[in-house]
Amino acid sequence: MKKYLVLLTVFIVLFVSSAGTVALLAETHPFEAGDRLYPLQQLAESWLNSTEAARGEVPNLGGTAVPSPISTRPTEIDAQSVLFLQGVDHDFFPLTGGHDIACETCHTTADYADSPNICSACHQSPPDHFEGECSDCHLIENWEPYQFNHIGVTTCETCHVEDTPKAHFPGECSLCHTETTNWKTAVSFAHTNVSKCQTCHKVDTPPAHYAGECARCHTSTENWDVVSFDHTGFTDCQSCHTAKAPVNHYPGQCSACHNTTDWAQATFNHTGFTDCASCHTSQKPANHFPGQCSNCHTTNNWQEINFSHDGLSDCVACHTVNAPANHFPGQCSNCHTTSSWQGATFNHAGFNDCQSCHGRPDGHFSGQCSACHNTSNWRDATFNHAGFNDCQSCHGRPDGHFSGQCSACHNTSSWQGATFNHAGFNDCQSCHGRPDGHFSGQCSACHNTSNWRDATFTHEGLTDCQSCHSRPGGHFPGQCSQCHTTNNWDAEFSHANLTDCRSCHSAPREDHSQPVPQCSECHNTSDWDDADDD
Repeated sequence: MKKYLVLLTVFIVLFVSSAGTVALLAETHPFEAGDRLYPLQQLAESWLNSTEAARGEVPNLGGTAVPSPISTRPTEIDAQSVLFLQGVDHDFFPLTGGHDIACETCHTTADYADSPNICSACHQSPPDHFEGECSDCHLIENWEPYQFNHIGVTTCETCHVEDTPKAHFPGECSLCHTETTNWKTAVSFAHTNVSKCQTCHKVDTPPAHYAGECARCHTSTENWDVVSFDHTGFTDCQSCHTAKAPVNHYPGQCSACHNTTDWAQATFNHTGFTDCASCHTSQKPANHFPGQCSNCHTTNNWQEINFSHDGLSDCVACHTVNAPANHFPGQCSNCHTTSSWQGATFNHAGFNDCQSCHGRPDGHFSGQCSACHNTSNWRDATFNHAGFNDCQSCHGRPDGHFSGQCSACHNTSSWQGATFNHAGFNDCQSCHGRPDGHFSGQCSACHNTSNWRDATFTHEGLTDCQSCHSRPGGHFPGQCSQCHTTNNWDAEFSHANLTDCRSCHSAPREDHSQPVPQCSECHNTSDWDDADDD
């Protein structure tokens, strides 16, 4: 029994504590929206309000006690926040989808009456957006455009201005696009009584197209390729067909040669026309006669050429391009005739300037041809050398030859009999080369012009023999003058104070070839055979 009393006591204590806590939360409102225990506080407030309403009592506003009735009406009552009631009829703006949020998110100032029920009151549209209500296109479950009632709507650009392609028809979309479900299908336009095609189709015009109205040629709005044009009374073909003219074509009117029935059948009445070049300039070959075609050609047969040369002597005016390369620059008539072009003759009488017509071989005499040649026999060339000393202006010299004038050695009577006066000449090397390994000094130091073989040299005061003379193989590497004299090539050498014999002498026998001390260890320079074997 005592056990049950303890349990009952605990239950009563817990119930009273819980009720007190709920009443305290409902009366004091310690939490705000967003706090973790705020939902518990709302539940306590709802319970308290329902309890008081059941008893017929006025709810306690913000924990303030309701004053007893008094006879005098107060002059001012402070505004009090009204608690969010549960089960409020919110059908005027269903809180579904993305709007299922806490009341305080929208009712931030405790104002509930006359709250807006349109999207634009809360949501700001992007720049250049449709100016209507968001709900016209969007659903609260998904912000992607879902629906729009286009019935009665004619100003499509209000919404679709960014959907218009570049250079598009500037008029209303609904004039062509009749289907709001698929923008690319059901495109139609009533062309009845419409004659200004360019208003819409300007961007469809090909480059260099006829600048006039499309309807002048295109008569079908179903098939653009159906083209016809009434050319009756039209003579100004160029206003339309300039772009079709070939390069370098006749610049005049097309109707002068063509007809509208068959464009390829071109005819032209040349009667009275002599200015052929005005039409046929582009048909002339390169470097052709610059004059009128009619001077040589006829309109009956273009290949039949006839030209009267009577009284004409200026051949170059026409036949410049017929002249071979490096040809005579003068008039053709000086050599040729109109009867036979190949039979060329020229009267050289009185002509000394051969170079104006005739070229010379490479490296040939640079003077006039007439100085050596004559017109009777070109091969029989003679030249009077009297008074000419500058042979090099005409004659070349062999490689490595004397660089002076030919006349210094040669004469015009006999080229092979060459003589040279060496009197006063000491610089032999300017003309004569020396053998390989020969003395590098002047030839005149040893030789003379009387007898080249009889060479003499004064060695007086000279000790550098090696500059001219080479030594036998394995010979003493020092100067020859250390042992030899120029009077007698017999060798004498003073070995006084010299002990390094092996620098000059090699071992005479095999038993001496092994590494042994210097020769001076056994031998002496006074008597080589007197060797000390110790």
